[in-house]
Amino acid sequence: MSTQGRFAAGFLLLGAFVSGAIAQAPAAGQPDVGAILRRHYDAAQSFQSQGRLPQATAEYRLFLGDALAELALGEAQQGDYAKAAPYFDGALALEPNSPQLRLDYARAAMDFGDFDHARTLARQLIQEEAGNPKGLAAAHEVLGRMLLKMNQDQQARTELETAISLNPDFAGTYNLAIACLDLDDDKCADRLFAAMEATYGDTPQLHMDFGRAWGESDFQPRAEVEFQKVIAEDPNFPEAHYCLAATYLEENVPSKVPLAEQELKEELAVTPDDFLTYAALGKLAVIQQNYPAAAGYLSRAIQLNPKSPDAWLYQGQMQYNQQQWVPAEHSLRQAIQLTTDPSRNHYQIQKAYYLLGRVLMREGKEQEAAAQMQFAQKYLQSDLSRDRSRLSGMQGQSEQSMGGSQTTLTLRDTTPNADPAAVQRLADFQNQLAPAIADSYNNLGVIAASSGDFSAAAAWFQSAAEWNPAMPGLNDNWGRAAFAAARFGDAVMPLASYLREHPDDAHMREALGISDYMVRDYRGCVSTLRPLADQMDSVPQVALFYADSLVKTGQIAVGIQRLTALEKAHSDIGSVHLDLGEAYLAARKPTRAVPEFESAVRLEPRNPDYRRDLARAYRLVGRSADADRETRAWQSLRPAPPAGSGEASAPAAANSSAPPRPN
Repeated sequence: MSTQGRFAAGFLLLGAFVSGAIAQAPAAGQPDVGAILRRHYDAAQSFQSQGRLPQATAEYRLFLGDALAELALGEAQQGDYAKAAPYFDGALALEPNSPQLRLDYARAAMDFGDFDHARTLARQLIQEEAGNPKGLAAAHEVLGRMLLKMNQDQQARTELETAISLNPDFAGTYNLAIACLDLDDDKCADRLFAAMEATYGDTPQLHMDFGRAWGESDFQPRAEVEFQKVIAEDPNFPEAHYCLAATYLEENVPSKVPLAEQELKEELAVTPDDFLTYAALGKLAVIQQNYPAAAGYLSRAIQLNPKSPDAWLYQGQMQYNQQQWVPAEHSLRQAIQLTTDPSRNHYQIQKAYYLLGRVLMREGKEQEAAAQMQFAQKYLQSDLSRDRSRLSGMQGQSEQSMGGSQTTLTLRDTTPNADPAAVQRLADFQNQLAPAIADSYNNLGVIAASSGDFSAAAAWFQSAAEWNPAMPGLNDNWGRAAFAAARFGDAVMPLASYLREHPDDAHMREALGISDYMVRDYRGCVSTLRPLADQMDSVPQVALFYADSLVKTGQIAVGIQRLTALEKAHSDIGSVHLDLGEAYLAARKPTRAVPEFESAVRLEPRNPDYRRDLARAYRLVGRSADADRETRAWQSLRPAPPAGSGEASAPAAANSSAPPRPN
């Protein structure tokens, strides 16, 4: 049995997870996610206990796919796409044939500006859902919404028209109306909105949606009418007063500024902890140069939601106006860092780049300032392209157009923002799931190892470690599988962790020593195998690696001594002669190296490495004809190097006096 084979047995089924701990209260009208997850997990364990491993594998994959998908959706809803994306990737790897999962991922990618990935996922859906009109419609809708965000309105309209021809639902119709408005086709939008009102009824929510669409497309008078309808029907409808205030300010009529301020205060009466309303009041106070009031409003906005960029931007503007350069730089950098989608709120982040550039210029950081100004100009031009109706008033790069405090307030941003309570619930849910996820990955690894697929097993065990690195027995499983799969770099960490707790396990110590050697950590190999120095002669491979590592770490004499003893016991192993020859070269004894390389070649005449090393040794002792002969033999035996690899030519390599890298 090979050295690796001796470690390919003994995988452990780790402690079973108490499935009752999977719990999350379902939202009204939503499926009980916890119950679904418990069902898959319990079924997997039952099948595994019965030895029905294919069925157990299927259930474990369903459990993990659903669990990761739920976490992905939770993170996306809280506005953290960076956390959501790896969960989506993991879920899709487990459930690659799930159209709903791919659709959810595409929507999240589109919402957070990952347009290339959203496009890829949507096009995959179009191929996969060819016979499913609703699935096809959803994919075209994602593409249409994405194209809207990319200011490609005509293409967006085409995609959305395709979507509603397949499935005329609310979302597709609404987004088509937005595309029409972006193309200045208000008659098209009127027809669509009228049809929607006839279908879904005259409700405050519907008028809110209509108002947002009109306002975002610079039809402010129409938006104002819709928001006033909302307030007339329900004066306490959340966000209605805020949106009406935004519309007043977008109309850029000075007499409406007091009306906007009053509406914002009305909004606080309805939603007293609304951070965006505080930010908006802060912005108005900055415009009015009422800096004490602005500081209070903006401080409260940041306290309520420190991850929202708006209040940071307005605070940066205020500090810039007051020549508070250091605080302004901090606030503006925060606004830029927190803006994951530059197009949000009509590319308002261009102001932060512009003002930051001005601050940096004052500090003498001209190169960085120029870079910030380039971003400012880029996003200003993007906004001009998107919002043609304001083009004539914003052509220049003046203080007013790029960094100034304008009396406008964009409509409420609909990008998801973190709700602290929801974030905590999601964290609790993840903590509840983590043991079951780790256990499921581990058991998938055990099942894969039982069928001899050690590479897959190692990957499963590695995933288990990401969820519970302290799981008892996991490092044993992971180290064994990675070693058996010859994934030596992956084996080092779990084997080392295992040995720290089980220093007397000679077999696992040998596995770690071999892994250290194979990744060229010769000092690690010596340190790992030293406790076995007096008992490794029965395993020639381990003894050889230890001796060669001694040579490579400068302990040449003791290395030669061990290699000489190993040669006497195993003279039929070519690599023993090879390593002893290299040791003699390291000791500057090429005459002693030649017979060792000759012995290696006699034992394995078709090994190109042996021929190469023998040619080099001959050249070092002045036997040029023999060196040329062995060089030709090496050239005829070695694989052809890839084109453009830059590999040294045969004569240059044969003339080199540097020892070869170990296999």
